[in-house]
Amino acid sequence: MTSMQRGREGIERWMREAIQSGSYRSFDDLHVDEIDPVWNDPGTWLQAGIQSLETAALVRDRESWPMTVAVGFSLEPTAEPQGHRLDSWPSVLARVDNSPPSLYLFDRGIEPWTKSSEFSDVSGTVAPPTNFATRVMLREWFEEEDDEYRSSLWLAS
Repeated sequence: MTSMQRGREGIERWMREAIQSGSYRSFDDLHVDEIDPVWNDPGTWLQAGIQSLETAALVRDRESWPMTVAVGFSLEPTAEPQGHRLDSWPSVLARVDNSPPSLYLFDRGIEPWTKSSEFSDVSGTVAPPTNFATRVMLREWFEEEDDEYRSSLWLAS
C-alpha cells in the first residue's frame, strides 16, 4: 500500500467514525502527522494540510455528506494583533507554529466562523496553493492568561 493510499484510507476512516459517533461536534480532529508517518516532519505540514483537505473534500463529495471540511493551522502568538499583516500565503508560512495542522468536520452552515466575531475572511488576500475552491478564515483572539494574541488560519471546502 502506498503512502497516498494509506493517507486516503486513514482520512476516510476518521471521517466515517467522527460522523457516525458525532464526535466532530466536539471538535474531534485529525492531526496530519497521525495520517502518515512521512508527515511527522514539520517541513511537510503545509503541503500535508492542503493535501489532507483536498482528500477529505473528495471523500465528502463522493459520499454526499452535507459537511464542511477544514484544516486548521496554528500560528505563533504575538504581542499585538497581526491579522492585517497576513497579506499573502508566504506571510502565513512565516507564522506557522510547532503544532501540526488538523482536519476538522463541521455541519454545513454552522461552522465556527459563522458564530464568532474572532474570525475574518482573508480569502481575498491569502491564497493557498490549492487546485480546488477554498475559503480562508483567520481566527485571532487575545489570551488574557498569557497576555498575548493567538491566531489560527483555517482553509475550508
